[in-house]
Amino acid sequence: RHLMADVPVGVFLSAGIDSTIIASFAREYTPQVTAFTVGFGSVHGEDEVFHAKQTARTLGIRHVAVQLDASNMSEKWHDWLEGMDSPSVDGFNTYVVSRRLAAEGVVVGLSGLGADELFGGYSTFRRAIWGSSILRSLMFVPPFLWRNVTGAFANWGGSASKLEKLGDLLVRDTSAAGLARSLRRILSDSQIEALYSRVNQQESAASLSKAISDDLPLIDGHDAFNAVSRAEVVHYMGDTLLRDTDANSMRHSLEVRVPFLDLPLVNYVLAIQGHLKYGAVGKRLLRKAFAATLPPHVAKRSKTGFTLPVGQWMRHDMRDSCEAALANLTKQTPLDAVAINELWQLFLAKPEATGWLRPMTLVALGAYLK
Repeated sequence: RHLMADVPVGVFLSAGIDSTIIASFAREYTPQVTAFTVGFGSVHGEDEVFHAKQTARTLGIRHVAVQLDASNMSEKWHDWLEGMDSPSVDGFNTYVVSRRLAAEGVVVGLSGLGADELFGGYSTFRRAIWGSSILRSLMFVPPFLWRNVTGAFANWGGSASKLEKLGDLLVRDTSAAGLARSLRRILSDSQIEALYSRVNQQESAASLSKAISDDLPLIDGHDAFNAVSRAEVVHYMGDTLLRDTDANSMRHSLEVRVPFLDLPLVNYVLAIQGHLKYGAVGKRLLRKAFAATLPPHVAKRSKTGFTLPVGQWMRHDMRDSCEAALANLTKQTPLDAVAINELWQLFLAKPEATGWLRPMTLVALGAYLK
């Protein structure tokens, strides 16, 4: 069904198993399919061209390596921010890839999106399932004391934001699904409260708690793997990945199709008991089902991701643009200017302590409100 088209169809081929499986099906039903892999070249990102080319050769399909051009990356950045119809921190990768593939004449592209959420490809699964049992054993620790302990660890050189989020977990849902949602959060409670210091903190905290717990009836807590899977499908995939993929690809008239999210397949996989999908290696069931299809160099390779050096750009090439967006944020919203500046300065001085997603959340919002 996903291969039906009256235009040429391409496959986004990475070094992973998801796109390799889709490429193998595409080859069977559409012999003239072309595989596209984005290379970063001088952009200095995680490049999968070599492994993808090897996979295409094994499958016997045409392969095109599309190299991103770093010389006009700043122009792309501004165009992406200015064209947002909803603020997001996770869409720039899709934007630059879609723009480049559209220039290559690709109209329909098949993506492996959805396999990680359904079959357990993210580290979130193991961390949430294992971490839930650990956190529940710490429930006897009073919340205020736990926050002091995590604060002390942060002073010893840990990531303050990650440790603050750990403190939040003990006063929230410590189930596997609850932990999965918390691991996907960008800002901790204390960071949000600092940003809302000029407005009613109690109201903002209450609204946040309600937003996090609203979907609890959808989650079956007896099957930890499937609970995490549903949380990832609803939140990370549904709220972020699918929305960003659709908005940024269609902006360039590129239609991205997601065969792993074909509804009958989704319903079938979600109904399978979690212990059959959970193993020492990610996506255990998917690997077993396609053991005869996956080339050895793909089957044995650990998961990698599409990684652009966004944090580096924010601190250098795009710094002026980011700071202009933050300045606009302080003008357009009641968020606390001191808290915004402190987060930005911490990112500039110690990017490893805060990560780029936290300041980028504020940058995206400020650019959207411009």
